[in-house]
Amino acid sequence: GVNEMPIKNLARRARVPRLGIIRLGVKVKNASGVEYPKEVDHFVVPPELYDKVGERPKSIDVLLPSDDPDEVIDAWLIRYDGPLLAVRCDGETATFVVKDTGRSRQQPCQRPEEADEQGQRACPCGAEPKARMNVIVLKGHLGGVHQVLIGGERRIATLREEMRLYRQTFGRLTNIVFQITREVEEAQIVTPKGRI
Repeated sequence: GVNEMPIKNLARRARVPRLGIIRLGVKVKNASGVEYPKEVDHFVVPPELYDKVGERPKSIDVLLPSDDPDEVIDAWLIRYDGPLLAVRCDGETATFVVKDTGRSRQQPCQRPEEADEQGQRACPCGAEPKARMNVIVLKGHLGGVHQVLIGGERRIATLREEMRLYRQTFGRLTNIVFQITREVEEAQIVTPKGRI
């Protein structure tokens, strides 16, 4: 019929355009000139959102593009070599990208099941939990999503669980205005000399 999709599974391959990235920190340089990420108390938004949400918003009204929490938050264990993706892992299978050729190889994930005495589950390959939360900025352009970059296994797991609870309560995640709020989290780090 006329209304049938001519290419099978095309809808599943469709991607909503990414309009920009919203970060939780900035890159700064130490005395030696080495760049490292530093969290800030506001969202770092792209310039095209300044007139919509301000230059340093602490909260942003958003819509979510899907009722599926796994489509809203795309999480992986990731390691970069400079700007290039070097490792992408789902916790079971790690994909290593060879820098010179761009080819990839896979192997089982070596991340320990249990945390060490500092409460860490560090992966031997150096991959860390990273996620991209897809949001539609309510006052922004509605033709795509902005991605909020999130790090930290606990933070990612908490956000996914909150989304599952909202979906269970309301039956959906779409067509509900959510407010994302920037709150810097203080964490205690256990070292051989005590807690910091």
